[in-house]
Amino acid sequence: MVSSVFMITLGTKTGLALGLAVIALPVALYVAITRPILFPVGLYVVLIPFDNLLSISSWGTLTRLVAICSGLAVAFWAVRKRQILPLRRPVVLWGLFILWAAATFSWALDLSPYAQASLATLVQLYLLYAALSLIPITDRDLNSIFLCVIFGAVAAAAFGLYLYTHGMANYGGRLYINLGATSSHTLSQDRINPNAFAAALLLPMSLTLMQFLSARRLWGKVAWSSLTLLLLTAMVASGSRGSLLAVACIVAFFLWKSRYRMQLLPIVICGAIGSLFVTSIWERFSTALSTGGAGRLSIWMVGMQAFKKYWLLGAGLGNFQDAYDRAYISVYQQINAHWSRPAHNIILGAAVELGVIGLTILLFAWFSQYKILSTNDKHNAYYDVAIALQGALVGSFVASLFSDSMYDKYTWLVFMLTMLTAGRIAQSSRISTGSLVSVRSTVVANPTLAPARTPIQDLQLRR
Repeated sequence: MVSSVFMITLGTKTGLALGLAVIALPVALYVAITRPILFPVGLYVVLIPFDNLLSISSWGTLTRLVAICSGLAVAFWAVRKRQILPLRRPVVLWGLFILWAAATFSWALDLSPYAQASLATLVQLYLLYAALSLIPITDRDLNSIFLCVIFGAVAAAAFGLYLYTHGMANYGGRLYINLGATSSHTLSQDRINPNAFAAALLLPMSLTLMQFLSARRLWGKVAWSSLTLLLLTAMVASGSRGSLLAVACIVAFFLWKSRYRMQLLPIVICGAIGSLFVTSIWERFSTALSTGGAGRLSIWMVGMQAFKKYWLLGAGLGNFQDAYDRAYISVYQQINAHWSRPAHNIILGAAVELGVIGLTILLFAWFSQYKILSTNDKHNAYYDVAIALQGALVGSFVASLFSDSMYDKYTWLVFMLTMLTAGRIAQSSRISTGSLVSVRSTVVANPTLAPARTPIQDLQLRR
């Protein structure tokens, strides 16, 4: 403590930061031991939209370092509490997917550093996902993690729009965070691709939209609608056509499954009419035909040719670009997409790299993530949360049809929250179906199973 005070009194920024870190360390350790979902998992969730801006020399990014700490904290909590949930189907399927991806190294076209890094990324994301899927969670912690998702996304959207409106992140009319660049024609290491930036906002936008629809008070609706519009504005500024299509699919899914159809329908109609006056949206879509979707159509044509050669076992994880180059000459491209291009499509990428076997496992795993939250009981206290997360899954899948998102943290964040929520629903179901005596004894023996307000109900009371 004395040393921390001394560092603060040095007056330098480094001394101030180190001093505050030393002071906060005991509190951080206590929270990490008692409530790891709040910290460090909550911090990890907040940092995800900023991931590419947080590079550190030896660990990749700060987000990755926090993810490692999160996995260790969650594992320690589970061992200390001796509370582990049963292994569920999505965890098994994603595990099979990782094993098959690793197996393809046996016949891969090239065991490049990129391919090895791709496998390492998948394994790390899966381990954190699996750890979180195995622990019970309270409504309070579930609510906290949702708030962290929204807070991080809102901060990222506000930051991006600030740079965009001040001309510091406006490249070709698109919001492109490119810190440290010497000119608008150069790319720095600290940059966020506009498509990835917009895709990272899909999950929080689905949550804020559901909060807006379920809010009972006027000021609550105003607050949540403002946050939803902020996120949507950032997506529009990014110019990501895939993410805008994903938003449309999320809204369509809400119209189909949510209990707020009559409230949402007039908003959708007014939004569709209003979009006609936002020319940047339709300009981006109007150029899709002339540019072949920024060259994606040509890439997909070559990718399909490559798939014909590697359809069964695949070309190996991380080898789409090598397979693409081998098929490049044999396909006529009206719009030349050039050599060594990524798939820009999760299905085509998996089909070429992992074959039909890997693609089948991938699709079953995505579908299993969706089905684990399926409920037809609109009176269930978790129904709104389930619909919001299912909508985010649908939107994320649609966006992944135009990008390579399986290695991105924001995609696995949707999977993690889905499993945490499914685990909480299963816990509450066991309590509600038990007898009065068994429920009381269970609550006393296991406080994490105690009935509490759901995340939606808790946020409504906050309003």
